[in-house]
Amino acid sequence: MRDMLIVRILFETGIRASELLNLAISDFNIGKKSILVRVSKTRAGENRTVYVTSDTINLFQDYIIEFHSSQTNIDHVFFNLSGKNKGEQMSYWGLQALIKRLNRKAEVDFTAHMFRHTCATQLNDKGISAVSLKNLLGHAHIQTTLQMYVHPSDETIRKHWEQAISHESKE
Repeated sequence: MRDMLIVRILFETGIRASELLNLAISDFNIGKKSILVRVSKTRAGENRTVYVTSDTINLFQDYIIEFHSSQTNIDHVFFNLSGKNKGEQMSYWGLQALIKRLNRKAEVDFTAHMFRHTCATQLNDKGISAVSLKNLLGHAHIQTTLQMYVHPSDETIRKHWEQAISHESKE
């Protein structure tokens, strides 16, 4: 359940791994289906709101009920479930180890950061404005978002080309 929640949040929001690990329970707004990213490696990324689906909010609630019992005295959403550091905030290296295990299980090679690129590309393909995408990803400059994080597929490029040609032929 924890691993699924981690993947869903990374995939749907495009937040950085370090931002994920710093999420507190109080950062989740269940009614608005949003998450406040308070801690970021960039000033532009701090105190921004990202959004998740109802399914992810439901999974978050189930996870909190299951793993954040009254015996757990930690506000961080993600913490070590076993080992010598059980109950402590999950570290970056702990997340990397989890991703490595998921790679083996899924027989797919991916990193936590790839979810950021995938999220940016999918939102761009669905027509989100460049400014909104920049703000969701927590970038200071729109060029970073568009040049580094958006990777349009051949289908998207063709669709945009066809739209441009159809406008031209109508004139």
